[in-house]
Amino acid sequence: MIWDEASACPYTHMEDVVVGKKPWGIAFLSICAELAGGLIIFRYIQMLWAFQLVSTHKNRAYGDCTTDLQARAIAFDPTVVFNLHIIVIK
Repeated sequence: MIWDEASACPYTHMEDVVVGKKPWGIAFLSICAELAGGLIIFRYIQMLWAFQLVSTHKNRAYGDCTTDLQARAIAFDPTVVFNLHIIVIK
């Protein structure tokens, strides 16, 4: 099986727009399709994880995220922006 340039990351579509490989409309529809697919399959994958068939799935299907790469849904701290602004000006 050949995947060619397939990717599950939305930023690749934006890169394609910037370099001229894809128009904005197609990039937008691709990102929407990826988002819809992820939302549709989320509960199904969660149920599979609940079976704990692999050790990495143990007690993780319905618990809080414990990864090192956690991000808040809305991550805005004006003090960080202000501090970065000061650093850039100096």
